[in-house]
Amino acid sequence: MMGNWGTIGRLVAALSVLGLASCSTMQHREPAPVAEPDDSFTCRRAEAKPVKLAALRRDPAAFANRCVVLSLFTNGFDFGETASALHAPLAKGERPMIFHFDPAHPNRPKHPSFVNLVARVRACPADAPQTCLDGIFVSEVHVLPTAMD
Repeated sequence: MMGNWGTIGRLVAALSVLGLASCSTMQHREPAPVAEPDDSFTCRRAEAKPVKLAALRRDPAAFANRCVVLSLFTNGFDFGETASALHAPLAKGERPMIFHFDPAHPNRPKHPSFVNLVARVRACPADAPQTCLDGIFVSEVHVLPTAMD
């Protein structure tokens, strides 16, 4: 009985070594960088139009390349119009969106708070693959004070 387990152990070890050797010879390819327009983070509050997040998710093409102001709640990770909307599934006809923050101004909220985001909307072209996500490029973050502050 012990002899069988010894043989199986040696076989597993040999296959593991072969698997690791084949991984070391594989070439790792970095994904192609996504080109984003130079003006993605250039929105200012004076030129931005107030918009609801639900309207953006229903028809992002209507707001493409425009500056918007979004009044949202964040838990530090997700954004929604209310705290209960953070974990609710998207309504029928809404598309997921990704928030990009200006790397020159690392001011993404890290704690639960109400915020006003000034951002430019980027919509995927109609012929884009299904993996394309519409984006909101945030230029300014204004954390709204609450009674707890």
